Amino acid sequence: MMALRLLPDRRASASNFFRPGPACYAPGMRVIRQIVLHHTATAATATLDDIRRMHVARGFRDVGYHYLLRRDHLGLVEQLHGRPVEQAGAHAKGHNAYSIGVSMVGNYDNNPLPGTMLDAAASLLAYLCDAHDLPASAVVGHRELAATACPGRYVDMDLVRERVAELLEKP
Repeated sequence: MMALRLLPDRRASASNFFRPGPACYAPGMRVIRQIVLHHTATAATATLDDIRRMHVARGFRDVGYHYLLRRDHLGLVEQLHGRPVEQAGAHAKGHNAYSIGVSMVGNYDNNPLPGTMLDAAASLLAYLCDAHDLPASAVVGHRELAATACPGRYVDMDLVRERVAELLEKP
């Protein structure tokens, strides 16, 4: 397996990378039952600000996803933070109250999913499953909840869940 070098965004540090933060686990936080995987259906070069503008133009108050994964110009994957996890997202109608939205920047209906993106997504999804005491089966593609191709025809959700399950089994 290829070693990954994941780059946090400006707000992340080595100590909180792939960590939702202490506020996410405060008493009374909403109960998470699913983690929904998306793609942005944009150019792979889209920035967090680009996606924020698109979502605000659609009537959302901010980015609808909680986490975004984006490949930089070197092909390395960086984690971007959208909406705080303690707030319901705007990413899967009818499921936002009890889910976390993770989106991969790019259009994986038109383009094959790079291995580094699959590895990064599996890593983040496994972390979130572990943090919220969820099995890998709690990870769903947006298309499994709604009439959409999202997260794209090149994203094999069975493979994603298999990779997440493997990561959850490791000590």
